[in-house]
Amino acid sequence: MLKAGAQPEATTKSRIIDAALQTLKEEGFAGASARAIARRGDFNQALIFYHFGTLDDLMLAALDKTSSERMDRYRDAMRNAASLEAKVAAATELYRKDLTSGHITVISELVTGSLSRPDLGLEIVERVEPWVAFAEEAISEILLSIGLGELISPRVAAFAVVALY
Repeated sequence: MLKAGAQPEATTKSRIIDAALQTLKEEGFAGASARAIARRGDFNQALIFYHFGTLDDLMLAALDKTSSERMDRYRDAMRNAASLEAKVAAATELYRKDLTSGHITVISELVTGSLSRPDLGLEIVERVEPWVAFAEEAISEILLSIGLGELISPRVAAFAVVALY
């Protein structure tokens, strides 16, 4: 029986997304089948297709979730860092957390898996663009503060930072 105000569909979708993220982290893109995700989340694999339509749509929902959570943290950290040194320290700490939490693994696996699937690749590129824009804004601010704003393209540097990430 559900409590008043409970949303079973949202809870089920969240469980499926969490299971997909864990599967990507531990088994990679190649191992992230509907069967493997359902086994990890202890639910029927038909629920994946009921809630997401395709496995690719589930993978994109998983990327959206982890990316949104991380973007909020990065924005807060940059907003609260007063100096260049503080920004670098905050970004370094967040990167370490992304590495240990598996966020970077999820992104790497999805990018790698999308190389042979152009339709998925286009969706992933679209989801990376906000990160490029965020990095461009931060880099532009930093370059201006150290007098290099006219010498280095913030957009090109942002692409490099996101690609290396």
